[in-house]
Amino acid sequence: MIGMTTCVRLLLIVPMLAAGLALGGPSPAAAAFRCDRTIDPNTNPGGTIKDSVVVPSGAPCFMSLITVRGGVTVEPGGELYATTGEIRGSISATGAFAVTVAGMVVRGNVTAANTIKWIDVTDSEIRGDAESLSSKKRAITPARAFAPSRSSR
Repeated sequence: MIGMTTCVRLLLIVPMLAAGLALGGPSPAAAAFRCDRTIDPNTNPGGTIKDSVVVPSGAPCFMSLITVRGGVTVEPGGELYATTGEIRGSISATGAFAVTVAGMVVRGNVTAANTIKWIDVTDSEIRGDAESLSSKKRAITPARAFAPSRSSR
């Protein structure tokens, strides 16, 4: 048998839980690190970004000597210039102005679609696939450790 106190508690808790589910949590983009400037060990002590990174539309993101524990998403019109560091996820860019990856280790895929100016991947270790779709200028130059595509085409 449920006591009166337990019944009152349930009447208070259940609507709060329902409201929390209806409102939901923060969107993944809201939880990501926003890169619209230069990010290096001087501006980001420790040199590690613990979240995924979003490069917003129309903004340049310069990353140097940085480790990103998640992936990087470049929004349409955004610019990514990543040099000498590590991205533990993938890089994804659709409609980006430009994407440059040099001297990086990328544990996931590098995918750029409809890039306005260029996609340039040089002297980097890409452990996933590297793919450029309908980009204006493509220069994907493998380093010695560049992983070949493992997808079935």
